[in-house]
Amino acid sequence: MRFEYIRITVCCGVAIALSALATPAPASAQSVKRSTPEQQCEFRYAEIILSRMGGPGSRMVSEAESRWADQQYARMERGEACQLPDSENRIREQRAEAAQLAKVGDAAGARTILQRLCHNDSDDVACQNYGVMAMTGEGGSVNMVEGRKAFLIACEKNFLKACQNYADALLNGEGGTIDDPRALGIYVELCQKQYGGRNCFRAAKMIEDGRGVTRPDRAKAYEGYMAACRQLYTEGCLRATDMKKEGI
Repeated sequence: MRFEYIRITVCCGVAIALSALATPAPASAQSVKRSTPEQQCEFRYAEIILSRMGGPGSRMVSEAESRWADQQYARMERGEACQLPDSENRIREQRAEAAQLAKVGDAAGARTILQRLCHNDSDDVACQNYGVMAMTGEGGSVNMVEGRKAFLIACEKNFLKACQNYADALLNGEGGTIDDPRALGIYVELCQKQYGGRNCFRAAKMIEDGRGVTRPDRAKAYEGYMAACRQLYTEGCLRATDMKKEGI
């Protein structure tokens, strides 16, 4: 199993905008390297300070967050690097420990750590990796219910890979009941974010088959297949070509 530390912002559970399947996403929505701990720290500091100032997009800042921001201001005044809260440093260290255990063949040990981080800290990366292990039986028994729950936690924290896995579970009824409308909504949004042509293809196939929609819609399905094709997903190109020959 490969441990994935790439994140992209996405939000689950939005209304299904079928016509947007063919709309390319801006470059900022595409895959980027995960920022360093210091960059994450500086971003968090800036977000808290701006929220304390108020204005559009601001939120309520807790006393703990405010104290932490003041501490970072003092550190920067002394020329020291920004430092994430102890809890985040601990999570990062335990992630690294789990990755190391997996590397040396101790999948059970890695799974135990990831399960704890997922359940106790709602850590998105840990939940994604634990979900994979639970569904495949790596490091323990197969537990589809646990895997689906873990993917949902990570998806709600805006981890795209987990959203894709959660949508697959909803579509196939893995770890729970089938939920076509919700699966389709996630696939559509992942397609809009240009997170893999396979998600555009799956959305298009559901629309063509009438799953998650009131009735099949070949025109919308064609748009989805074309969106998949533009993301170099071969099956999307092939199906779009066939539909064109069939007169859509």
